[in-house]
Amino acid sequence: MLIDDAFVLIEDYSLLIEDPLFLIEDALMLITNPLMFTEDALLLIIDALLTEDHLLLIEDALLLFEDALLLIEDTLMLIADPLMLIEHPLMLIEESLLLIEDALLLIEDHLMLIDDPFLLIEDYSLLIEDALLLIEDSLMLIDDSLMLIDDRFLLIEDPMMLI
Repeated sequence: MLIDDAFVLIEDYSLLIEDPLFLIEDALMLITNPLMFTEDALLLIIDALLTEDHLLLIEDALLLFEDALLLIEDTLMLIADPLMLIEHPLMLIEESLLLIEDALLLIEDHLMLIDDPFLLIEDYSLLIEDALLLIEDSLMLIDDSLMLIDDRFLLIEDPMMLI
């Protein structure tokens, strides 16, 4: 599945190389949507000044401004480098694999320390169990990261999902 996604991404990049305006047009359309949020925010501020609950409405308007700016920032990042969206989950996977490696080394160290397995097995079984739990947590983190990468590839394919 990831190989298919990679080929889709390569195909998308080849389209961008052929027609870089394609991405710029999409980006401009994406930026107009947050601008509509800012327009709504300004209308909220005007309404707020005419009502008694003006502080609450102004606060809502400022939140709309913040959302609009975050959306513009996300859009600009997507324009700059769509692969940035998958760098973070890939780093999480790398960290998880390092945790798994550490846990396996811990298990190996404990097994080497056991001279008489019947005497020390209780003590070390708890440490080994902790290491196995660390591996399980790391595998779940890898799974979550892979799902995040998959979501980000979908976002790269269809930036309108940001809205």
